Amino acid sequence: MIKIEIKTAAVEEFSGISKKSGKPFTMRNQTGYANVVDRTGELLRQAVKITLEDGQQPYAPGFYQLAPNSIYVDSFSRLIIGRVVLIPVQSAMRSAA
Repeated sequence: MIKIEIKTAAVEEFSGISKKSGKPFTMRNQTGYANVVDRTGELLRQAVKITLEDGQQPYAPGFYQLAPNSIYVDSFSRLIIGRVVLIPVQSAMRSAA
């Protein structure tokens, strides 16, 4: 399980005009901190950007994990993390960390 901590509900917005379509766009990102392991097995706390869907409310501060629908196997049998969707970690799991 990849545990992600959201510390604040603050959202960064980036707007522009698409070079491909010529239409305006806005991207909304929220910063989280993923607990991951490096190649030597050392636990790292890495800042990550979580892209929010149009109209999606920011994640509240707390601990989350990747939802099962964030991970899939593509047509080349590769394991892929797609659109990141977070689900709250149960409080019992939070206290064990």
